[in-house]
Amino acid sequence: MDMKKLIWSATIIIGAMCIFRLGMVAGAASSEPGSSGDPLITKSYLEARIKDVNQGSLGAYEKVTVNKGKTVTVSTGGELLLYSGSGKVTGKSGLLNLSTGQIFKSGNTAVKYNPYLVVEKGGMKALSSSVVYIKGAYSIK
Repeated sequence: MDMKKLIWSATIIIGAMCIFRLGMVAGAASSEPGSSGDPLITKSYLEARIKDVNQGSLGAYEKVTVNKGKTVTVSTGGELLLYSGSGKVTGKSGLLNLSTGQIFKSGNTAVKYNPYLVVEKGGMKALSSSVVYIKGAYSIK
């Protein structure tokens, strides 16, 4: 009986060691800190990424004031959202209203609070002092 208990105990211990070793090989155990298996980031890297997000480099809207009579032109693929004031759509291809799916051709009145996709370099002429939110490169003339 004692020999059977010894064999079973040895088998269980060896089996547990094999399972532990397989787990280590599979990466279940933590790697060396700072290695590719357990990378660290620095505080300065994290702060830079947060700053990028806050400054709009990762796709956030930028608040822009457009004075009456001025035209804001946004690059192709950019977005424009009229927040206050009023304006007319400008540009050869017009703007795609992302809320309704309609194309607003040059001369159409922009609808407040609707995001517009700039299909081909276009924008809006302010009929009154307006606040627009823009995603992408733009110019005001």
